[in-house]
Amino acid sequence: WIRPSRVIYFLGTNDATHDEGLFATQFAIHMTRLAGLGFDVTVIVPPDFKLPDSLPHNGVVRWTILVTCQMRKLHCIDLNEVWDGELAPDGVHPGPELHHAIADYVIERGVRDE
Repeated sequence: WIRPSRVIYFLGTNDATHDEGLFATQFAIHMTRLAGLGFDVTVIVPPDFKLPDSLPHNGVVRWTILVTCQMRKLHCIDLNEVWDGELAPDGVHPGPELHHAIADYVIERGVRDE
């Protein structure tokens, strides 16, 4: 069988635990493991928006992802560049038009060449 060599990793901010330190540790471990297995990892960085008080602040999740990727020299695609909150009915989850814009943006930015 053919083993894929690339991983596109996309977390929503609700994938973070309420323990931001635990999230940072688990994310770093996961990235290290994927790289150790020889995968070329591209991480999709969630956009910066205000979350309900019951969830971890999106800025902490974004910062953790960006710093971890920078330290491990992982390719990132930051959705802040394409995010339009007006196209997210609840301000957080994209509607169909924004889903298409995100998909087009990710395809356009692509993964880095080998």
